[in-house]
Amino acid sequence: MRRSPPLLQAALGEEPAHLDADQWERLVEPAAEEGLGGLFYQRCTAASVALPSALGRNWQRYYRQTAGANFAALQRLGGLLAAMKAGPPSVLLLPGAALLPFYPDPGCRPMDDLDLLVRPEAEGRFLELLQVWGFAPVPRHPGLWVSGDLVLDLHRDLLNTARIHTRRYAGWMDPAEVWRDSRSTRIEGVQVGTMGLEDMVLYTAVHALRHSFRRLTWFVDLRLLLQAGVNWEHLEDKAVRYNLVRPLVYGFRYLQDYAAYHLPEPAVALLARTPLRTGEAYLLRRSFQDRRHSEWGDVLWAFSIPRLSRRCRFLAETCFPQPQVLLQVFPYLPKPLFPLAYGLRLLQLLLRGSRQLCWLLTRPQERADRVAL
Repeated sequence: MRRSPPLLQAALGEEPAHLDADQWERLVEPAAEEGLGGLFYQRCTAASVALPSALGRNWQRYYRQTAGANFAALQRLGGLLAAMKAGPPSVLLLPGAALLPFYPDPGCRPMDDLDLLVRPEAEGRFLELLQVWGFAPVPRHPGLWVSGDLVLDLHRDLLNTARIHTRRYAGWMDPAEVWRDSRSTRIEGVQVGTMGLEDMVLYTAVHALRHSFRRLTWFVDLRLLLQAGVNWEHLEDKAVRYNLVRPLVYGFRYLQDYAAYHLPEPAVALLARTPLRTGEAYLLRRSFQDRRHSEWGDVLWAFSIPRLSRRCRFLAETCFPQPQVLLQVFPYLPKPLFPLAYGLRLLQLLLRGSRQLCWLLTRPQERADRVAL
C-alpha cells in the first residue's frame, strides 16, 4: 500500500511532510481545485508545519473566507428554518454542509451551495418563504434559488431521479426512510435536521461517483464519516436494498488503494465479497489515475444495473435527457431553438468521448499529482 502524498497526508491529519519552497508551491493549485485548501492550512497549522510566508498568508485568507461564507450561509438558513417552525420538521440539510461537524472547524470545507431535502407537502410554503426572504429562482433550473452569494438547491429525492428517470435503475434512496432515520444537529449554533450517518455515507459515495471522483474533498468526507461510528450492519442493509453497493465499493477502493487508509474490517470484507468485472476494474483504476479529467462516472454507475436493456436506457437518457434538462446544459440557447440542442449535445458528446477514449486507450505514465495530490 502506497503512502499518501503530502496534500492528502495533511488533509487527513497524518504527519505532514516538510517540503522545500518549490514543493509547497506545487500544492497551491491542486489544493484549491480539490477543495482542500482550508483543511490543509488548518492541519499544517495545528501540526506546527512552517509554511512559506506568502503561501501561508494566501491559505490563511482562503481559510478565513471559507469560514466566514459558511457561517453566514448557515445563519441565513437558520432564519429560514426558524420561520418554518410552525409545523413538523420539513427540511433536511444534506452533505456537504451537513458534514461540517466532522471537520475541525467551518473554515476547513468549502461549499458551493446548500443542498436541502424538502418534504413535498411543505414545498409550497417553503418556496413562498424563500421569496419573502429575497431569494429568486434560477431560470431553467427548478430547485435552485439564489440570494446574493447564497445558493439553495432544493431536492425532492436524494439522487435527482426526476432529472434522469432511468437513474433509479442504478440506485435509489427512499426519502421516507431517510426522514425516519434523520437526526437533529447543531452546526455553528444553528439547529438543523440532517441525514443519519449511514445515509450520509451512501449519499457521499454516490455523489463522488456521479461527478467522476473529481475532487478529493468527497473522499475526505467519506473517511471522516467512517471514523464517526458507522453501524455497519445498517449501512450494508441499506446499500443492498438501495442497490448502492458498487458506489460504496468504489469509494472504499480509493481510500484503500490511493489514500493509504486502513479500512475498517467490515469495509474490507465488503470489498472481498464484491469483485469487479475486468472492464469495470480497469475503467475505475484509470478514472482514479486521472480524476481531474475523467468523465466516466455514469458509465461506471451503469455497472450497478443488472439488466443490459435497462443499462442501455440509462446511458441513453444520460446522454440525451428530457428537453428541460437539456436546456440546462445549454443555458444560452433560446427555447424556440431547442431542437438545435440535440445537435449541440451530439457534438459535445463526440468531442468529450473522443478525448476520453484517447486517454483510455493510451497508457500515459501514471503521475503522483494525477493520482492524489
